Order: sequence, then C-alpha cells, then structure tokens
Amino acid sequence: MNLARKLNDHISGQNSNLILHCAIAKYALNHFSIYILELLPMNENLTSEELMVTLLTMEQKYLDLFDDKYNIHPKAGKTRLGG
Repeated sequence: MNLARKLNDHISGQNSNLILHCAIAKYALNHFSIYILELLPMNENLTSEELMVTLLTMEQKYLDLFDDKYNIHPKAGKTRLGG
C-alpha cells in the first residue's frame, strides 16, 4: 500500500472516505495524526488472495479496537462504493 497516495486521496477526496475528506477540509490536515499501528511482514509465499485476507484481518482488528467516527463501515474492506 502506498501510504502517501492514500493520504493524498483523503486530502483531495478522490477514492476517499467522504466524511474524513470533509473533516480534513474543515479542520486542516495539521489537526490530524497518522500512526502506523502494525507492519505486515513480507511473506513471498502468500498468494494475492491470502495477502488480501491477511490485510483485511489486520484492518478489522483495529476497526474493532478503536471507536473511529471517521470510518464509514464497521467491517474491513467495505467502501462507500459498496465493495
């Protein structure tokens, strides 16, 4: 995942969480913090499907852990586009 591109998407509103985009626009980016909570160890033996399952599992762990008012969906992998 390209974190710089993901952040830029949120700032510009492209492929982004609309609620988070509006909050960044309203409060300015310097009022937000970005933390890397966990790194995914590279395992070259994982298939792309196994990698996606691992990433979604990691994401769900943190969605369950934090009360995040900016996340649109309570389930990992869900987007405003219904994916």
